[in-house]
Amino acid sequence: MWQKDLKADHEGIALIFGARSWVGYRLSDELIKSAMAVVGTTTQSTEDLPKHFGDSATLLTVNTTDEVTKLVAQCKPRVVVNLRYGVDQKEFEFHQAAAAASEKANAPYVYSSSALALDGYGMDHELVEELPVFSVSDYGKFKGKCELDLIERTGLQSLALRFSSIHGWSPWKDCRTEALLKQISVGETVQVAQRIVQNRMSDRFLAETICSLILKQAVGVAHIGTSDSSEEVDFLGKLANTFGYAAQNIYKGTTKPLNLAVVPNLGMHPSGPKTETDTLNDLLDRPELARYKNPSTIEING
Repeated sequence: MWQKDLKADHEGIALIFGARSWVGYRLSDELIKSAMAVVGTTTQSTEDLPKHFGDSATLLTVNTTDEVTKLVAQCKPRVVVNLRYGVDQKEFEFHQAAAAASEKANAPYVYSSSALALDGYGMDHELVEELPVFSVSDYGKFKGKCELDLIERTGLQSLALRFSSIHGWSPWKDCRTEALLKQISVGETVQVAQRIVQNRMSDRFLAETICSLILKQAVGVAHIGTSDSSEEVDFLGKLANTFGYAAQNIYKGTTKPLNLAVVPNLGMHPSGPKTETDTLNDLLDRPELARYKNPSTIEING
């Protein structure tokens, strides 16, 4: 399945399931900067992949649990990262196969969980890393199920990553940031539900944090997010403002109480706490998003 030669001077192989994802793209870059070789997987054909990975990563099509088991055995990875999205039994079996193969290969297993694994705690509960999973949403229940599976694997060195909304730019599709900026840049308004509280990091800060956790072989549960939080409607209003548009382009919709503001400790950014203002400034610096800046260059305070 995998026979590509890698540079002899790499610091180990990072095997990333779901490498063609938004986070996978960013994390691959960070790991390569740290001198690791990246072998990534996708469920789609690799023939028509965009050129963003270049020659820096090997991308393979992997669909079955047997392929997962064989690939881990062949790669002998330094770390296995599962970034795949899914909530059905087939996806759970994929996770189990990846975790079991990692344990057999004595490789740490990093699992992308979600703040939604804690969405049952309510608005007034501080979502610290020590909290056990408790969810009411289908997606959160699935992520919690995978986290509990890891706890039962006492011979596996594992790390579960919980984070909420991220913002940035993706080469594969319009992510939430670009989709919003596209709308408001042509004069459209966007309705946002009230009382959804999150602490949003940029995709770049997120990838830097995950890479740091991998390099120091962190285990347990890591919450990744900014040190502050806000309601969705308020943050998106600030995002509009940052790019030169009126915050009133984002208006309040129905009320949907949801607390996804995780408190980072183990998952702190390697340079120290980041704020949502840091996230907004990072987005403003992105050349891929520059075309959405208000050409009038007039700052409008919402």
